[in-house]
Amino acid sequence: MEKSTKLKNPDILGKLKRPRKSHLGIDIGTHTLKILELRTTAKGFDLVQHAVALTPPGGFQVSLLGAQLKEMLQENRIKTKRAVVGLSGKGVVARRLSLPNIPEEEIQEAVRWQAKELFPFSLEDAMLAFQVLSRDESGGQTKQEVLVAAATRETVMEHIGVLQEAGLEPVGLMAEPHALEQFWRSANLGEDEECSVAVLDLGAHNTNIHIFHRGKLQF
Repeated sequence: MEKSTKLKNPDILGKLKRPRKSHLGIDIGTHTLKILELRTTAKGFDLVQHAVALTPPGGFQVSLLGAQLKEMLQENRIKTKRAVVGLSGKGVVARRLSLPNIPEEEIQEAVRWQAKELFPFSLEDAMLAFQVLSRDESGGQTKQEVLVAAATRETVMEHIGVLQEAGLEPVGLMAEPHALEQFWRSANLGEDEECSVAVLDLGAHNTNIHIFHRGKLQF
């Protein structure tokens, strides 16, 4: 995994330069591996190719997962190398917070003060990213809604290692709760609904519940 040092500060919220042409979206599930090949167009993205295969048994082993992805790429004649991978598992958490109107450079420090209440792991050896979603100046006090994601460094580097084992170029990482919110927003789902909506992500071994209100991820 020596090559993984090329990404010195990977952003786990996927705030990247827009891919110029085609890129891959990779989902490493406990039961299946999924690949989507997408092409950037003036209107958004077109689906070019897709592939699904069973995840090799034995847990998250970088070499086995990389070999399986490489085989999928070859079998489906997928030539694109630039790839974005979803981050999931116990080592990844996303939270939506309401904070005072403090400068962006102080947000990470504010989050770290609340880390024990927000995250099930220490942030001492974790990667933290945030995105300011909105600001509210009503009521005489400005507040801001912030999406915060944290991932253990081990989780991040393992996912990068899988892509590189498959001969791919990692250009982005995205915590899965944030990826779901991005999809929810792009599809304009529930933005006008006053009620809250629960979205169930039913995996082979785990089920995740995400709560949206007016198209925004709350939990």
